[in-house]
Amino acid sequence: MQIQYTDKIKIQGIKILVYGQAKLGKTRLSATAPNPFIFSAEQGLLSLRRERVAFTLINTLKDIDDAYDWMTKSAEARKFQTFCLDSISEIAEMVLANELGKTKDPRAAYGEMAKTVFARFRKFRDFIGPHVYFIAKEEYDKDTINGGLWYMPSFPGKQLGMAAPYFYDIVARLANMRPADGQNYLALQCKADASVTAGDRSGSLNIYEEPHLGKLFAKILA
Repeated sequence: MQIQYTDKIKIQGIKILVYGQAKLGKTRLSATAPNPFIFSAEQGLLSLRRERVAFTLINTLKDIDDAYDWMTKSAEARKFQTFCLDSISEIAEMVLANELGKTKDPRAAYGEMAKTVFARFRKFRDFIGPHVYFIAKEEYDKDTINGGLWYMPSFPGKQLGMAAPYFYDIVARLANMRPADGQNYLALQCKADASVTAGDRSGSLNIYEEPHLGKLFAKILA
């Protein structure tokens, strides 16, 4: 048995999930990451038209597997420091649609989708080296205990949604903040409260952080 010590652990790429409402800037956030490359399943890259960010389109499950092989084996991929999956909600929905086409039992389709997606996301999460930025849609549910709404990453079926917060180093919600001075501003909420799913394993982040992945990574790695 090899004994190791936690204060000697080297961070080998930060794995972050960011979710939020449509059109808030989750895709645009990719451009703030160190030397990014986007795997785009939503094909919604218009917000980056004034940036120069490399990308490829993801249309099938095979595209996902090919993307991972390229990311891990290609010398060309080594020049990129951050890989962005936009979005993992869309990828899960794509896989589900494929499974529903194979069977008349929706429960079986959802189960196979969850297994397939878990396996792929785990590979991207566990890849040592680059940062990986996972983008997700947002959904909400009624909080039957405290009232109000509970915000969380959106995935088809219950299994993925329940497991998502445990998968990543950082889970953050991109949202418009409305402070007392009335000046709205975008922020990443990196810690949970009574209405938001979020978490920070690094212990380095404040509840609210500037929506800039490069600065956020630097703060964690400092």
